[in-house]
Amino acid sequence: MAIATHCIWGAYGFWLPNDPRGSGSTFVGSHAIWEAGGEATLVHASRSLAHQNHDRQLRMAGKVALRKPAMRFTDAHINAIGVGFAAAVRIGNYNLYACAIMPDHVHIVAGHPPDLAAKIVAHLKSFGTKEINRRGLNPYAALQGRDGQRVWADRFRHVFLSAADLPRCVQYVRDNPIKAGLPAQNWNFLRAWAD
Repeated sequence: MAIATHCIWGAYGFWLPNDPRGSGSTFVGSHAIWEAGGEATLVHASRSLAHQNHDRQLRMAGKVALRKPAMRFTDAHINAIGVGFAAAVRIGNYNLYACAIMPDHVHIVAGHPPDLAAKIVAHLKSFGTKEINRRGLNPYAALQGRDGQRVWADRFRHVFLSAADLPRCVQYVRDNPIKAGLPAQNWNFLRAWAD
Protein backbone atom coordinates (compact mmCIF):
# COMPACT_ATOMS: atom_id res chain seq x y z
CA MET A 1 0.00 0.00 0.00
CA ALA A 2 1.34 3.46 -0.92
CA ILE A 3 1.83 5.72 2.09
CA ALA A 4 3.99 8.41 0.45
CA THR A 5 5.17 9.72 -2.90
CA HIS A 6 8.61 10.67 -4.20
CA CYS A 7 8.06 13.63 -6.53
CA ILE A 8 10.71 15.09 -8.83
CA TRP A 9 10.35 18.17 -10.99
CA GLY A 10 12.72 20.38 -12.87
CA ALA A 11 13.53 24.00 -13.31
CA TYR A 12 12.68 25.39 -16.74
CA GLY A 13 14.87 23.64 -19.34
CA PHE A 14 16.14 20.92 -16.97
CA TRP A 15 14.99 17.76 -18.75
CA LEU A 16 13.71 18.16 -22.30
CA PRO A 17 11.13 15.83 -23.90
CA ASN A 18 13.73 14.49 -26.35
CA ASP A 19 16.54 14.02 -23.84
CA PRO A 20 18.74 11.18 -25.16
CA ARG A 21 18.49 9.40 -21.78
CA GLY A 22 14.70 9.20 -22.17
CA SER A 23 11.81 11.25 -20.84
CA GLY A 24 8.23 10.96 -19.72
CA SER A 25 7.00 12.90 -22.75
CA THR A 26 5.15 11.70 -25.82
CA PHE A 27 5.74 14.82 -27.95
CA VAL A 28 8.09 17.77 -28.41
CA GLY A 29 6.10 21.01 -28.32
CA SER A 30 8.77 23.25 -29.86
CA HIS A 31 9.87 22.97 -33.46
CA ALA A 32 13.33 24.36 -32.60
CA ILE A 33 13.86 21.76 -29.87
CA TRP A 34 12.56 19.01 -32.18
CA GLU A 35 15.04 20.09 -34.90
CA ALA A 36 17.88 20.11 -32.36
CA GLY A 37 17.16 16.76 -30.72
CA GLY A 38 14.51 14.85 -32.64
CA GLU A 39 11.40 13.04 -31.44
CA ALA A 40 10.31 12.60 -27.82
CA THR A 41 12.12 9.78 -26.04
CA LEU A 42 9.35 8.26 -23.93
CA VAL A 43 10.45 5.68 -21.35
CA HIS A 44 8.57 4.11 -18.46
CA ALA A 45 11.47 3.70 -16.02
CA SER A 46 10.88 4.10 -12.28
CA ARG A 47 14.59 4.45 -11.53
CA SER A 48 16.72 7.51 -12.20
CA LEU A 49 18.14 7.88 -15.70
CA ALA A 50 20.29 10.88 -14.77
CA HIS A 51 23.62 9.02 -14.86
CA GLN A 52 22.89 6.90 -17.92
CA ASN A 53 25.45 7.16 -20.74
CA HIS A 54 24.14 9.42 -23.50
CA ASP A 55 25.06 11.88 -26.23
CA ARG A 56 25.72 15.00 -24.15
CA GLN A 57 26.17 17.20 -27.24
CA LEU A 58 22.71 16.23 -28.47
CA ARG A 59 21.22 17.00 -25.03
CA MET A 60 22.94 20.41 -24.90
CA ALA A 61 21.80 21.25 -28.47
CA GLY A 62 18.21 21.02 -27.24
CA LYS A 63 18.94 23.40 -24.38
CA VAL A 64 20.43 25.94 -26.81
CA ALA A 65 17.15 25.81 -28.77
CA LEU A 66 15.07 26.87 -25.74
CA ARG A 67 13.19 30.19 -26.01
CA LYS A 68 15.06 31.50 -22.96
CA PRO A 69 18.12 30.21 -21.10
CA ALA A 70 17.56 27.17 -18.89
CA MET A 71 16.91 28.15 -15.27
CA ARG A 72 19.77 27.51 -12.89
CA PHE A 73 19.05 28.14 -9.21
CA THR A 74 21.72 29.96 -7.21
CA ASP A 75 22.04 29.73 -3.43
CA ALA A 76 19.80 32.82 -3.20
CA HIS A 77 17.14 31.13 -5.34
CA ILE A 78 17.34 27.93 -3.28
CA ASN A 79 16.90 29.89 -0.07
CA ALA A 80 13.90 31.75 -1.53
CA ILE A 81 12.32 28.53 -2.77
CA GLY A 82 12.77 26.99 0.68
CA VAL A 83 10.97 29.94 2.29
CA GLY A 84 8.17 29.62 -0.27
CA PHE A 85 7.91 25.87 0.30
CA ALA A 86 7.71 26.43 4.08
CA ALA A 87 4.72 28.74 3.60
CA ALA A 88 2.96 26.24 1.30
CA VAL A 89 3.61 23.36 3.72
CA ARG A 90 2.22 25.41 6.61
CA ILE A 91 -0.91 26.44 4.70
CA GLY A 92 -1.50 22.98 3.21
CA ASN A 93 -0.52 21.12 6.39
CA TYR A 94 1.52 18.71 4.26
CA ASN A 95 3.71 15.94 5.64
CA LEU A 96 7.02 16.38 3.83
CA TYR A 97 9.64 13.88 5.02
CA ALA A 98 12.48 14.95 2.72
CA CYS A 99 13.26 17.80 0.33
CA ALA A 100 16.27 18.57 -1.84
CA ILE A 101 16.24 21.81 -3.82
CA MET A 102 18.97 21.35 -6.39
CA PRO A 103 20.33 23.92 -8.88
CA ASP A 104 18.04 22.59 -11.63
CA HIS A 105 15.46 20.29 -10.03
CA VAL A 106 13.65 19.40 -6.80
CA HIS A 107 12.97 16.14 -4.94
CA ILE A 108 10.38 15.77 -2.20
CA VAL A 109 9.01 12.81 -0.28
CA ALA A 110 5.46 13.56 0.81
CA GLY A 111 3.12 11.48 2.92
CA HIS A 112 -0.48 11.91 1.75
CA PRO A 113 -3.22 10.17 -0.17
CA PRO A 114 -1.68 9.33 -3.59
CA ASP A 115 -4.14 11.51 -5.52
CA LEU A 116 -2.79 14.69 -3.85
CA ALA A 117 0.72 14.61 -5.38
CA ALA A 118 -0.13 16.98 -8.25
CA LYS A 119 -1.83 19.45 -5.89
CA ILE A 120 1.14 19.48 -3.51
CA VAL A 121 3.69 19.95 -6.29
CA ALA A 122 1.64 22.79 -7.85
CA HIS A 123 1.30 24.47 -4.46
CA LEU A 124 5.04 24.23 -3.75
CA LYS A 125 5.97 25.49 -7.22
CA SER A 126 3.59 28.43 -6.87
CA PHE A 127 4.88 29.52 -3.48
CA GLY A 128 8.52 28.96 -4.47
CA THR A 129 7.99 31.18 -7.52
CA LYS A 130 6.20 33.86 -5.49
CA GLU A 131 9.16 34.09 -3.12
CA ILE A 132 11.66 34.23 -6.01
CA ASN A 133 9.62 37.06 -7.53
CA ARG A 134 9.17 38.86 -4.20
CA ARG A 135 12.95 38.94 -3.77
CA GLY A 136 13.51 40.16 -7.34
CA LEU A 137 15.42 37.00 -8.31
CA ASN A 138 13.45 35.93 -11.39
CA PRO A 139 15.82 36.23 -14.37
CA TYR A 140 12.78 36.12 -16.68
CA ALA A 141 10.90 38.96 -14.93
CA ALA A 142 11.13 41.25 -17.98
CA LEU A 143 9.57 38.67 -20.30
CA GLN A 144 5.89 38.86 -21.19
CA GLY A 145 3.19 36.78 -19.53
CA ARG A 146 3.20 34.01 -16.97
CA ASP A 147 4.68 31.51 -19.43
CA GLY A 148 7.58 33.83 -20.21
CA GLN A 149 8.30 34.36 -16.52
CA ARG A 150 7.94 30.77 -15.29
CA VAL A 151 10.97 29.20 -13.63
CA TRP A 152 9.67 25.59 -13.48
CA ALA A 153 9.13 22.87 -16.07
CA ASP A 154 5.47 21.96 -16.55
CA ARG A 155 5.48 18.31 -15.58
CA PHE A 156 6.70 16.25 -12.66
CA ARG A 157 7.48 12.58 -12.07
CA HIS A 158 6.31 10.62 -9.08
CA VAL A 159 6.82 7.19 -7.61
CA PHE A 160 4.49 5.79 -4.96
CA LEU A 161 6.24 4.44 -1.88
CA SER A 162 5.35 1.68 0.55
CA ALA A 163 6.41 1.74 4.22
CA ALA A 164 9.35 -0.49 3.26
CA ASP A 165 10.47 1.93 0.48
CA LEU A 166 10.16 5.11 2.52
CA PRO A 167 13.39 5.12 4.62
CA ARG A 168 15.56 4.36 1.57
CA CYS A 169 13.91 7.09 -0.50
CA VAL A 170 14.11 9.69 2.29
CA GLN A 171 17.84 8.96 2.57
CA TYR A 172 18.25 9.17 -1.23
CA VAL A 173 16.66 12.64 -1.26
CA ARG A 174 18.73 13.81 1.73
CA ASP A 175 21.92 12.60 0.02
CA ASN A 176 21.14 14.29 -3.32
CA PRO A 177 22.86 17.64 -2.56
CA ILE A 178 25.83 15.92 -0.91
CA LYS A 179 26.39 13.64 -3.93
CA ALA A 180 26.42 16.76 -6.12
CA GLY A 181 29.11 18.37 -3.94
CA LEU A 182 26.65 20.78 -2.29
CA PRO A 183 25.97 21.33 1.41
CA ALA A 184 23.39 19.16 3.14
CA GLN A 185 19.93 20.76 3.34
CA ASN A 186 17.96 20.76 6.60
CA TRP A 187 14.63 22.43 5.94
CA ASN A 188 12.52 23.49 8.94
CA PHE A 189 9.27 22.45 7.23
CA LEU A 190 10.15 18.73 7.20
CA ARG A 191 8.54 16.24 9.55
CA ALA A 192 10.05 13.08 10.91
CA TRP A 193 8.37 9.92 9.69
CA ALA A 194 7.24 7.58 12.42
CA ASP A 195 6.25 4.08 11.33
